[in-house]
Amino acid sequence: MRVMVLGGAGEVGAAIVAALADDAEIDRIVVADRDLDGARRAAAPARSRAVVVGLDLTDDDALRGALDGVDVVANAAGPFYRFGPAVLRAAIATGTDYVDVCDDPHPTLAMLGLTDAARDAGVTALIGMGASPGVANLLGLLAGRDLTTVTGLVTGWNIGAAHSENHGGTSAALRHGIHEIAGSIPCLYDGTITERPALQPVHLDYPGIGPVRGLSFGHPEAVTGHLAFPALRTNINVAVCDRLTSGGLRALRAAVRRCRMSPEAAAKVAGRLQRLVPTEPAQLLRRGTPPPIFAVATGLRDGRADTVAVGLAQVPGFDMPTNTAVPLATAIPLVHAANKPGVHVPETLLDPEQFFTRYARRCIGQPSASAVAVTTRASASAAENRAALSASLLTAALAGAAPSSSGRAIG
Repeated sequence: MRVMVLGGAGEVGAAIVAALADDAEIDRIVVADRDLDGARRAAAPARSRAVVVGLDLTDDDALRGALDGVDVVANAAGPFYRFGPAVLRAAIATGTDYVDVCDDPHPTLAMLGLTDAARDAGVTALIGMGASPGVANLLGLLAGRDLTTVTGLVTGWNIGAAHSENHGGTSAALRHGIHEIAGSIPCLYDGTITERPALQPVHLDYPGIGPVRGLSFGHPEAVTGHLAFPALRTNINVAVCDRLTSGGLRALRAAVRRCRMSPEAAAKVAGRLQRLVPTEPAQLLRRGTPPPIFAVATGLRDGRADTVAVGLAQVPGFDMPTNTAVPLATAIPLVHAANKPGVHVPETLLDPEQFFTRYARRCIGQPSASAVAVTTRASASAAENRAALSASLLTAALAGAAPSSSGRAIG
C-alpha cells in the first residue's frame, strides 16, 4: 500500500507516520504538510520508505494531484469542520480510500452525507478512527453486542487524562475542546439527533465501579451509535472529571459565550490549568474512577434489564498523539482490505475482535487481544466484576512500563 498522511508535521500526523514506519503492509508513506521542515522530521522514522511533499490543503487542485497513485489517505489535518469534508471530497474524486481522526460531530454528520458519492466512486472511507472517537466506538459496539436490545449508550473518557505533548503553545486538542464546550452539541435523545447545551451533568452507574458523574461533551460517538443499534434511544458522550475541573470548564464556557474571553484565550487558560494537574497512569485507577476510555450500554438481555460496561484496559503509549495515531494506523490495512465503498464509522465497518487483535500487538507489553478490553455487567456478581477489573485494567502500565515523568495520559 501507498499511504499519504495529511498534516504529517503535526503532533498526531507525526505519530501516525511513526506508527506506520514498521508496518510491513505499507510500501510507501507520503508525508504531506505545508511545513516542509516539520514533515521531514516526521518522516525520519520511516527512513527510505517515506516521501515528503509540500502541500497546502486549501489548494484543491494540488490536493487532488497529490492523491494520484495513493491507495489510502490518512487525514490528520484539522480543524475538521474545515478540512474533513473537503479532503474526503478530494479522495472520492480521485478514487482514494480515506481514514481520519475527526473528533467533531458536525463534520462527522456532513461526511456521512457523502456516502452515496463514495459508494459510486468505489471509495471506502472510515471517519473518526482515533482513541475517542475510534476505540471508544468499538468498545460501545462490544458492550451493545452483549445485550439483546440496546436502548441507551454512553461513551466517555477522563478529561484529566487527555494531556497533549505540545508544551510550546496551545494544542489543537485544547482549541477543539473549547469549541465543543462553548455552544450546543448534537446527541441522540428520544431516538432523534438534537442539539443540547454542552457540559450538562450525566450520571451513570458503572458496573463494578459504581456511580460516575460526567459532563456532556460534543463528540462523534453521540451521533453514530444508532447506526449500529437501530433501537437506540439515547446516546451521549461524556467527559469525566473532578469538581474543580468541572467548575473550571463551566467558567470558561460562560466567559466565551458572554464574549468576555476569546476561544483562543480560553484554550490558553485551559492549557495552563491542565499543566497544574499532571496525571500519572496509576492515578487513573482511583476508587470510583472509570477506565480512561469506556462505553456503557443499557437495554435488555433476554427480556431483562441489564447494563454492560466495556473499558479500555491496555494502551499503546502515554501521550495523546500516540493513542490517537495507533488506532488509525491499525485500521488502515483493514479499511483497504474491506472494499466496502461508502462513508463509515468504526462501529459500522470494523470487526472489533479483528481490530483489537491487531491493536494488542501495538500496546505496551504486547498483551493478548482478550486483555485489551475489560467487561463488567450489572447482572454479574460484585466479585465477578471486581475480578475482571483487577485482572485486566492497565496491567502492562502498572507492571512498570509507565514513564516516570508526569503529564502523560490517554487521549
